[in-house]
Amino acid sequence: MPYSTRNTPSEVFVVLDAPKAPMSPAWVSLLRYSCRWAAWTNNLYDAARAVTFGVFYQRPGFAYPEDSSARWTTPRADGSYTYMLKAVISEWQRGQWISGNCVDVSFFTMLASCAVGMDFSARQLATTSLLPPSPQCGRENCPNRSPHFHTNMLCPIGSDPTPGDDPREPIPPYPDYTYRWYSWAWHQVCSISGAADIGAGIWDPTAAQKLDLFGSSYRNPAADHPSCRWIQEGYWQTPRMPGAILGLVNEPWQADTEPVVVWIGKCAVSAEDHTPSE
Repeated sequence: MPYSTRNTPSEVFVVLDAPKAPMSPAWVSLLRYSCRWAAWTNNLYDAARAVTFGVFYQRPGFAYPEDSSARWTTPRADGSYTYMLKAVISEWQRGQWISGNCVDVSFFTMLASCAVGMDFSARQLATTSLLPPSPQCGRENCPNRSPHFHTNMLCPIGSDPTPGDDPREPIPPYPDYTYRWYSWAWHQVCSISGAADIGAGIWDPTAAQKLDLFGSSYRNPAADHPSCRWIQEGYWQTPRMPGAILGLVNEPWQADTEPVVVWIGKCAVSAEDHTPSE
């Protein structure tokens, strides 16, 4: 359907449906990204995958920070967040890369999806099955001094998920050098608003998965689609065993009742300037 705003009536965007809160009315500066990413799609699954991939492959765009900290949100008294959307878009328009963790990236993806009429929310996934703090977790060079899990090899946002051999180490070749494992206690993703705590589709632009949940080469961020399902429980760990090679969690073993959904919601948006601390 065509969509325009009162402030820019001459600029018409084609969206799936009326924009959804908190992007109602939608920001034109965000629509310019969302509609470019989702161009030529005509259903939710194609459009949601296109937006998820668009956020991941945006150049310049987000780059996952070494300290895994959020940069573009501020907490609210009710436990929700305000997202500094104008500041993010302004940096991109100036041609700047910006740091962003799973909170920053998933909220942006949620807002970009809502702007074109897809009712998405963010959800934080956690687990009660955690490894002890490093070095008791048993993995060399693990930096996490709190209970955590280890991920499978992921290519973080801002990197190339199809790099080939590392040109810095030609002998022997070192393929997939942009992939690494992380130690996290929880992770934030996107899902359709109102989706159940169990069986929800997951859209996660924070990192690319090397394999899909059938073990085939994938090398893209998880984005639930009828042609390649990313359902919450399988996305979290497949199979359910220590050292699982598919999904997000490599170790420890995750119980059938995990992950635990600890928060679902949307964020407020801010048109204020913002300079994150590095």
